[in-house]
Amino acid sequence: MTDPNTAEAELLASHVRPFGVRALNPEERPCAVCGVGVSSGELVEFDSQIVDRTRRIVLHEGTITFRTCPDCTERHRLADGLLWTQPAVQRQIGSPSIGVHRLSLALDVLAAVGQPLPTHLSAEGMRRAISVLSPVARRWSSRFAPVVEEGALRTSCADSPWEWIGADGLADLRRAAAEWLAWSLPPVDHVSPTGACGACGIGSISAPRPARPWVEYRLHPSMLGGSGPRVLVVNLCQPCQRAFDDPLPTGSPVQTALLAHVDPDGRLRGANMAGDLELLGVVGWAVTGRTKPNRQPWAHLNPAAVRRLLEGHGSNDDGLADLLGRLVGGSES
Repeated sequence: MTDPNTAEAELLASHVRPFGVRALNPEERPCAVCGVGVSSGELVEFDSQIVDRTRRIVLHEGTITFRTCPDCTERHRLADGLLWTQPAVQRQIGSPSIGVHRLSLALDVLAAVGQPLPTHLSAEGMRRAISVLSPVARRWSSRFAPVVEEGALRTSCADSPWEWIGADGLADLRRAAAEWLAWSLPPVDHVSPTGACGACGIGSISAPRPARPWVEYRLHPSMLGGSGPRVLVVNLCQPCQRAFDDPLPTGSPVQTALLAHVDPDGRLRGANMAGDLELLGVVGWAVTGRTKPNRQPWAHLNPAAVRRLLEGHGSNDDGLADLLGRLVGGSES
């Protein structure tokens, strides 16, 4: 093994000192998060190796010490406080310490790009912050532990917080922050790529801008109540997606989707009817030959008539399926 300073000099002799980095003063340690030099505070040690990747040998093994600056310490406390306001998110993650770490990484991203830190987060906003922001977060300590990155100087710190990330790195963080913030903006209309939902026929869905509410399916026409050998490429809205992914035991998936729209909680169908009710003549929009989307879900049929029949039959009836089949007729969209 080689002395770390000698190893560093050997490994980095051909590299130019990175932009935004300066030499540490004797009393300083770099902030483990944003990288600035910190003169006082508790020391934190990380295991670290200096590796020559060309020769694939370890030049030095040891520890490297950091501190945490006041701003980064306060941001970590904020993450801890925010997580405790959403116990459901905490339970979902499992470990409070892991949850605080992930949320703290998300807040690091916002701090690095100059965005105000949230004082409150909904459960959904917190989950999205963790899923969208945390994966792109960068910390100074990650340049040195567990392996010293090429070009990283152990005796250096950042000129100013986050400056060492560089223009390209900050651009990545800004894109992630913009995506996360977009979820809180007013929703926009997402138009179906195939004209309308292949089942219920609606043409657009109001959702946050980053959302992807439409999912492409390849379906045999029979699954939509139609006929023919050609597989159809359709997009389904989210309620119809659920029906096609988990259809009722009897009837076609398109019937499941219609009943889920007319009677979403199953109350009108009742326990007896739900298992064996089969509607006749129910077809999805994609097999009607229409090109214009419906203004309302299932407007190419008559969902109001289906609901009226269900309201009048609290249990299964021998003639109900045929009655429904006759009344599910085309209407203007």
